[in-house]
Amino acid sequence: MVKKAIVITVLLFAGYSLFLYFFQDRIHRTGQDQYSRNVVKAEEYLYEEGQEAKVVILGTSMGSRIVMDSLPGDYFNLAMAGMGIFDGLSLLEKASRKPKVVLIEMNVVLRGQNEDLRKDLFHPVFYPLKAHIPALRKKYQPVAVAKALLRDRSGSRQDVGLFMPPKHIFDQEVANVMRNSAKEPSQVTLSQRFRKLSQQIQALRDENVQVVFFEMPFYAKAQNLREPTLIRQEFYKYFPVTRFKYIDLPSDAYDTSDGIHLAPREATRYTLYLRKMLAQDISGL
Repeated sequence: MVKKAIVITVLLFAGYSLFLYFFQDRIHRTGQDQYSRNVVKAEEYLYEEGQEAKVVILGTSMGSRIVMDSLPGDYFNLAMAGMGIFDGLSLLEKASRKPKVVLIEMNVVLRGQNEDLRKDLFHPVFYPLKAHIPALRKKYQPVAVAKALLRDRSGSRQDVGLFMPPKHIFDQEVANVMRNSAKEPSQVTLSQRFRKLSQQIQALRDENVQVVFFEMPFYAKAQNLREPTLIRQEFYKYFPVTRFKYIDLPSDAYDTSDGIHLAPREATRYTLYLRKMLAQDISGL
């Protein structure tokens, strides 16, 4: 009985792997919640099209709003909601191929690495196997794949999270942004994050990866309050403008959906600004 169950399991797994071999390129956006979407994005970077990218974007949910359809096809957006730049940097360290350029979001540098994500992605047994067996990846869990295929077949492709809340909720969110931006960040945490970031940036530069820092626009009245100002100053101290490229905040204000994240049309506007500034500063982009 046990032997029969094992044989059936092996046959089903082989059949599903064969299905993925033929239809893998038709399967998109299988993450069913924020965390699983991050895992799927990380897997796509480590095992799929991300390894062909010349430019990789690292950041948080703020940077994840960058509209990839408005950028060249050799860009990959590794900014992840609820995560931070240190999660993206850990993926770059593990990746077999490094991009030519890395764009690093400056806004939420105080957020450390997510250990749960690291453990899920770099399990000592499954991490090397996933490179050769797609069926082991979270992206290709059968239920998630079935839902994604049905969704795409029905034509429902709206991304979650890109919406405008009612005004009273928006006002509450903006008040929170103003309050948090006015706080004094922990100097201990600030120093720890920048020392670690400095080491990781140097490792990238040792592999001839060009690093560009950029700042996502958010609620305009909060952009020069205490916390963002100190973070900006720390970047300039550890990574002087004489040695590193920066994409400064645009001079004009941008509308947000909650004080932090760009509204959909504004995300497109900022993406075009980012592309223009990169084309001016970096040859070949």
